[in-house]
Amino acid sequence: MPSALAQTPAELLAQADRMADQGNWSGAAPLYAQAEAWFRQSGDMRNELYARFGRLHRDVESGAYRAVRGEVEKDLTSPAVAANPELKIRALSLLGNIDLNLNTAAALDDWKQVLAMATETRDEKWTNRAKGELGVLAGINGDTGAAAMALLSSISKATALGDVAGHI
Repeated sequence: MPSALAQTPAELLAQADRMADQGNWSGAAPLYAQAEAWFRQSGDMRNELYARFGRLHRDVESGAYRAVRGEVEKDLTSPAVAANPELKIRALSLLGNIDLNLNTAAALDDWKQVLAMATETRDEKWTNRAKGELGVLAGINGDTGAAAMALLSSISKATALGDVAGHI
């Protein structure tokens, strides 16, 4: 059933994205789940996966790292994800967030892949976010100078792009 503010699955997805971009994953998760179900019913696999990755982000925030990681790894093998750079970036960034908590070497690889894909597709928002996350990982690995430079640059760029979630 559509929410009062969104009449179509696409509008619901856009509403969820706006909430997620403001860092409100708790509020966005039910909207993503609803959109995911609608897209599944209509056979729109691309948008179903897009919504699923949004919904799973909230599950990560509540600590379900291993379960979500398994789902995302499975989805990454899907031809629909492999063929769509936007979906692949969403999936890899979700893995990067999980791996930041479980395995920093894997997180480094995830974020390098996000950076490569975002750079290739000229997605400024995700290029910048990946650089920021790689800065966080540099700090975790002891390179505080590189971390500080990457984070300052990333925060500045996120502000210029109007990317609230990237800024946070």
